[in-house]
Amino acid sequence: MLTLLRRYGLHLVGLVLIAWVLMTSDLEKVGAAFAGLSPIRVVAIALLVLPGAVLKSWRWERLLRGLRVRIPAARVLLVGVYGMALGFLSPGRVGEFTKIGFLKREAGLSLPLGTFSVVADRVLDLFVLFLVLVTGVAYFVRGTTLVAALLFGFAAALLCAGVLAVIWRFRPRGLTADVESLFRPGPVLLFLALSLAATTLHFGQNTLLAWELGLDLGFWQVGFATTLASMVALLPVTVMGIGTREVALIYALGLFGIDRSGAVSFSLLVFAVHLFVFLSVAGAGSLLLPPVEKGADGGGPVVEYPENKGKF
Repeated sequence: MLTLLRRYGLHLVGLVLIAWVLMTSDLEKVGAAFAGLSPIRVVAIALLVLPGAVLKSWRWERLLRGLRVRIPAARVLLVGVYGMALGFLSPGRVGEFTKIGFLKREAGLSLPLGTFSVVADRVLDLFVLFLVLVTGVAYFVRGTTLVAALLFGFAAALLCAGVLAVIWRFRPRGLTADVESLFRPGPVLLFLALSLAATTLHFGQNTLLAWELGLDLGFWQVGFATTLASMVALLPVTVMGIGTREVALIYALGLFGIDRSGAVSFSLLVFAVHLFVFLSVAGAGSLLLPPVEKGADGGGPVVEYPENKGKF
């Protein structure tokens, strides 16, 4: 028993939190909120996960192309969505790093470069979420003016850029020219634009889900609340963000007058919708997509494309 507690004790934090949340919530009200949902509208809203997944997969494909690796877009989408699904199922979203194994197995990409592509892809998401979080805390929590909150967000962006610049100065000297080419202004702006577009779609979908539950929330209120929940869910103290996500949403939505039961209903609905779509698409894609083509010698696929070097 003590061995199990030492090994899994940290992950029990989420179970303790979700038990506390459910015990202190009006479950009849949560059930009534779900009973009033329109299945057709919920399914239609759920499908909005796909455009966001496509944008993120396209961003990852652009990163891979910069490394002179071209993988069919359909396979990139499949692996990207599958990685997102595993991210939901694992502590700290570490499941998304299964994409490294895919790159090694099917594209022959070295472990360092494969890791770089996945980490860079995640950093772009975290960068956008961090800016939303800083701006939201300044505006919704601290009560500053909108202009002041935007200035806080801009300052946070400059701070992040400065930290990355310092890290870049101490990069390994053996870093390939392909990796260095990804840090030119053109590719960076493209990656940020795709990240912003995917985040906007994500906020929009969650706002529609909140409205479906009858919650009186605006786009930016939902965006701030779900961003805070996403950041807190990264803590490796639970599986699938259970418990930590609900606590974060209870706090954030409480700032806008939403009671505990409403926040719990929203959290469960958002989680269920995203997980269902991710697993459905990943499962269907793994059955329908053909296996990757092998090289002429019967070995691994040919992934070297000199004509793509430095192009985006």
